[in-house]
Amino acid sequence: MDEVVAGLLWMALDLPQDVSRFELEDFAHRLVSRIRFGASEAAVEREIVGLQCSQLGRPANPPAIHRLTGRVMDAVRNS
Repeated sequence: MDEVVAGLLWMALDLPQDVSRFELEDFAHRLVSRIRFGASEAAVEREIVGLQCSQLGRPANPPAIHRLTGRVMDAVRNS
């Protein structure tokens, strides 16, 4: 599931060229764990915005991140 979520993040976010696969998979692993332990959609969305803005230094696209959050939540819940 970590790789699936990392792939969704890879396809949907504005990533800098120097972002590593390991970095994204590590974030995805933490995100999957939080969802499985009951994190709300709003909390997951905040995590993704934090990744986009704070860790990756890119501006957030709220509508795109909202759609991405729904896809991530569905993927993890249906796994």
